[in-house]
Amino acid sequence: MPIRVDNDVNALTLAESWYGAGTDYEHFVCISVEEGVGAGIVIHGDLYRGAFGGAGELGHFQRLSETSRSWTDSEGPKTRTRDALTDAPHLAPLARFVYSKRLTR
Repeated sequence: MPIRVDNDVNALTLAESWYGAGTDYEHFVCISVEEGVGAGIVIHGDLYRGAFGGAGELGHFQRLSETSRSWTDSEGPKTRTRDALTDAPHLAPLARFVYSKRLTR
């Protein structure tokens, strides 16, 4: 039995392609938000890896500069780093803040 090792989002994308939500699609993107943001990309039924194997690595954003606008405690959660913008523990407070503002309008 052949065994292959891959990253978690690529494995999730392959599982969705073979057995899940992607079975009826020739092209789709599977996005996962956990420790960061990752995506698996399927084109013509095959997992697309890109020229250097990094296709779908969405969490590799540059850090915002210290002078860029950031949230303050009174305005909502602080977001200055790539991790604060892309991992689930930091996205949840931001989502709650945005959702609360929409409910009060």
